[in-house]
Amino acid sequence: MALRQIRPVDLNAPRKRKEYLPINTTEFWDRFKKAYPQYSKLSNKDLNSKLGMINEAFGEQIISHRDGFEFPNRLGIMFIGTCQKTKNSNPDYETSKELGVEVNHKNWDSDEKFCKIFYSNWDQKYHFKFHEVWGFEPCRVLKRKVSAAYTLDYTKYIVVDPFKKISSIFRGRHLTMLEEGIIKSKRYDHYRAMHSPDKEGTEGS
Repeated sequence: MALRQIRPVDLNAPRKRKEYLPINTTEFWDRFKKAYPQYSKLSNKDLNSKLGMINEAFGEQIISHRDGFEFPNRLGIMFIGTCQKTKNSNPDYETSKELGVEVNHKNWDSDEKFCKIFYSNWDQKYHFKFHEVWGFEPCRVLKRKVSAAYTLDYTKYIVVDPFKKISSIFRGRHLTMLEEGIIKSKRYDHYRAMHSPDKEGTEGS
C-alpha cells in the first residue's frame, strides 16, 4: 500500500476557533459573593486563583485513583479510562511533516492503547436540574499530565468497553469522594474554602 502524502500546514492561514462561553466572569463572581457573603471580601483575582488550585487538585485525583472519584453534591464521576486502538487515523503531524508522508501515532509505549478522561452524571440517585447538558472538556495542561502518567503505568486504569454505558461501570462500586481524596493535598484548604461554606452560607442553597 502506497504511503499517503501529507499536505504541508500553513501556520499563517486563518483558522476556525471553537467558540466557548467563559464562566468565571465578573458577573459570575458577583452572583457567587451574593450567594455566599462570607467570601465577599475576596477579590475576583483571589477567587480565580483558588479555582485554579481546585482544578489542579481534580487532575491529581483522576491520575492517582484508578477507580476515579465522585464529585461532592452528586455532580458526577470522573476517571481515566483505557481505550483500544481504532481504525481511524491519528496523524503524528510533526513526524509527518519531517518525512513528507502521513505517519500515525501507534502508542507503542502503551501497547497500542490510549487513554481518555471520562465524566458522567447519569449514575446518580438524584439528578440535578439540566444534568444532561453538563459536560467536561479538559484543558491542555491536564491532557498532558494525564498522558504522561498513563504512559508510565497504563495497565493501572480501567479498560472501557465501547458497547457499555459509562455509568454502568461504576454501578454498585464504592467511589472515592473527592473531599476524602484530597484531604492530604496541600490544596485542601483552598478546596474547603470554596466548597465547604459555613452554616450561614449553606442554608437555603
